[in-house]
Amino acid sequence: MDAGQREDRVRLHGRRVAAAGVSPGRGDGEEAKERVRMIWRWRYEDANGGEVTDRPLPREIFSSQSDAESWLGESWRELLEAGVEQVSLLEDERVEYSGMSLRAE
Repeated sequence: MDAGQREDRVRLHGRRVAAAGVSPGRGDGEEAKERVRMIWRWRYEDANGGEVTDRPLPREIFSSQSDAESWLGESWRELLEAGVEQVSLLEDERVEYSGMSLRAE
């Protein structure tokens, strides 16, 4: 299997998620256009899944899923200390995955 065919995956807090740029069923040109339009962000949530909006928290936006996941890997401790219990990753308003706990499993 060559590099173009291998399935890239990253592990983030015990969950497997597709790495940025891996889009089954799309051609390279279409995939490149899609990446340009993507805006990724984290939604910060309490233990019940409600959005945490009552305190100042970073409102970062990212151009790729990989960048968003890397940032969370560096920032999750501070978010947990600020009262965030779990997060959801959004591409624009579409939920990529949700309810990911910031606590060790």
